Amino acid sequence: MTMDQFRLHSDKIPQFLYRVGYEGSATVYYPDIGLISQDTRSIYAQDDDFGDAVDCHLNWSRKRKSRFISLFSDRTHAENWMNRQLKALNNENCNSKYWNLLEIDTTALSDSYLFHAHEIVTSLDLDVKAIASASIKGEYLVVHRVPAAAITVIQPAPQDSISDELIKQLESMT
Repeated sequence: MTMDQFRLHSDKIPQFLYRVGYEGSATVYYPDIGLISQDTRSIYAQDDDFGDAVDCHLNWSRKRKSRFISLFSDRTHAENWMNRQLKALNNENCNSKYWNLLEIDTTALSDSYLFHAHEIVTSLDLDVKAIASASIKGEYLVVHRVPAAAITVIQPAPQDSISDELIKQLESMT
């Protein structure tokens, strides 16, 4: 199967998907442009290249720049993931200033390549680490970019998920 064969039809995609945005992420958010992946050029015609790229992305490998932007199908799952990451950072030095939950209206992604991570992993028999495999059933991958027009809500991380000490650290960085 090639990349085109995994592309989802609009009736197979939830109307809203969610992205946790944070400084230091491989995906960058620009208010006028939207979300941009590290690699905005690669398209795959061969299974091996596409499968390897998905495998690297889902396993957070740094061996190649990612073409994909991960999106959650469930808002609560996205919020929980964000809160777990913030809690983990509370136990270390945090270098991330901005954490947001972005709501994405998928009707504005009609020209985008959008995939269900679980379908790719299952079909190509990819070896995904246990920590990543827990999320792939509700994870969607979009190639290259999510236009600003698709981002309907940007919600800052709830302050109660960030310790007072971390807030002071973040404020001192500005």
